[in-house]
Amino acid sequence: MVSPPTTKVIDIPAVTKEVERTVMVTPPTTRVVEIPAVTKTMKRTIVAQPATTTVLEIPAKTASMKRTVLVTPPTTRAVDIPPVSTTIKKTVISPETIRVVNIPAETQVMKRTVMVTPPTTVVNDIPQKTAPLTRTVLVSDARVDEETIPAIHKTITKEVLQTKGGLTTWKEVDCKIVEYNDLNINWDLGSATLTPAAKAEIDAILLPVLSNGVSVEIASHTDSRGSAASNKSLSERRAQAVTNYLIAKGINSSRIVSNGYGESRLTNRCSDGVSCTERDHLANRRTQFRVIDAN
Repeated sequence: MVSPPTTKVIDIPAVTKEVERTVMVTPPTTRVVEIPAVTKTMKRTIVAQPATTTVLEIPAKTASMKRTVLVTPPTTRAVDIPPVSTTIKKTVISPETIRVVNIPAETQVMKRTVMVTPPTTVVNDIPQKTAPLTRTVLVSDARVDEETIPAIHKTITKEVLQTKGGLTTWKEVDCKIVEYNDLNINWDLGSATLTPAAKAEIDAILLPVLSNGVSVEIASHTDSRGSAASNKSLSERRAQAVTNYLIAKGINSSRIVSNGYGESRLTNRCSDGVSCTERDHLANRRTQFRVIDAN
């Protein structure tokens, strides 16, 4: 391996689009319209006083009348002797009478306003008012993607020792290191880059074990946050980062096996969907080693 695999962080911007939709400006309402009463003026002739009859008493009247009466009739003589007449005054009396007089009825015209239709109310439906609205909506969030750049390898030819000559020697190995032992490495969230503190931990704990000529497995784990596939990939990159550092320190790559187990080997109850503290998640986000060959 000329260069180890690396991870390239790519910022993918958010994708938006403009969406036009119709929004309600004013809701539908009703309006009450008052319709006034309709009236008209009517004329009507009424009888103010009905027709009646009255009796008039006509008093007796007297009048003086003059009339000429013949005193001596005319006679015939040799000389005509005219008749002698005299004027007599006579009082003529007309008796008292009664006359019935018809008094016609008295009428008068009255005007009055009458209601043709009473006042009413009409409820008119006012439809809602709408207007087009264009707004920008989010299609996909901005995110950070990781692109794995594979390691670059080249083939070299070298002679390897098939069998050792001389005497085979054995070294005692502490049985505890055959089991998994934790390395105090605090990985940054989503990162597979070793910090100076992590390198110091490897120098102090792991390099002395490898100096004894043993082979080890580097095992890295994650917590349950994130998808299982991404956690598996992240743990593999972290285990490989430790391996690459050991190779850079002069350890033969054939003595190191790196494995990433993702979230498959949790040490507590903090699986998917379980609410846990950061301290609980940190217990699962660990890197370990164990001796696999002590010859």
